[in-house]
Amino acid sequence: MSFSQAVSGLNAAATNLDVIGNNIANSATYGFKSGTASFADMFAGSKVGRGVKVAGITQEFTDGTTTNTGRGLDVAISQNGFFRLVDSNGSVFYSRNGQFKLDENRNLVNMQGMQLTGYPATGTPPTIQQGANPAPITIPNTLMAAKSTTTASMQINLNSTDPVPSKTPFSVSDADSYNKKGTVTVYDSQGNAHDMNVYFVKTKDNEWAVYTHDSSDPAATAPTTASTTLKFNENGILESGGTVNITTGTINGATAATFSLSFLNSMQQNTGANNIVATNQNGYKPGDLVSYQISTAGAVVGHYSNEQALALGQIVLAYYG
Repeated sequence: MSFSQAVSGLNAAATNLDVIGNNIANSATYGFKSGTASFADMFAGSKVGRGVKVAGITQEFTDGTTTNTGRGLDVAISQNGFFRLVDSNGSVFYSRNGQFKLDENRNLVNMQGMQLTGYPATGTPPTIQQGANPAPITIPNTLMAAKSTTTASMQINLNSTDPVPSKTPFSVSDADSYNKKGTVTVYDSQGNAHDMNVYFVKTKDNEWAVYTHDSSDPAATAPTTASTTLKFNENGILESGGTVNITTGTINGATAATFSLSFLNSMQQNTGANNIVATNQNGYKPGDLVSYQISTAGAVVGHYSNEQALALGQIVLAYYG
């Protein structure tokens, strides 16, 4: 009896050393969770026990140290969850190792070639299909299509002490016929850039005529009628005329951009020089994929040469109840 009890202790200790050795061997393995051996008595039909056994080996799932690898496709899971992977046979596997790369077919795979799954992005522009069946995530090397401008804005501070221009009528070629010129670049259906020049002409106290001209269109005629009139109150706050609808010229066979230009938040004050504070618009030219990364929320994001970003997929984590 005493011999078997001693052997059980040696066997249990050997198993514990195996667990410890495995922990040490995998100390540099990404996503590895250390194990701990638990022991239990072996009872006999008498008061004398039968020795000891390994009751089980449990894994420690608390977050480990997160290391910045500098790779946009390396990702770590915070707290619970597993990456869902499929092999070439369609079998599903689960892993905490977040080292991923692109294969020759531009699938997002782990180092063993298993495909990472998640929600796909479909449509134009691509949108994440939340709740869809998880599918392998790919990063297509396709051109992002141009987007025609539909809204634009220009915020300007105008000097209330500026005189009415000495030259009349207004002319885009005569700087003495206007007080300030600004430019907002917009895009048509093919991504052609149109430099829309905006001219501000003081007509009387608290009123400024606004002329617009597409300088990128050789066939565009110079404006002779104001597109809108900005009217300010006695405190310099814009009261009316703050939005104008504009259509660009047509170049290279593209469909012209029709957009609204807003001057909201513009002011008239005794502030010195007239100043364009900010311009914005929502169109863009076509773009090539130049880089990609996984966001902190698990979205696979592509970055394009036109300074735009698109979600190309969403990683889905698996949980065990």
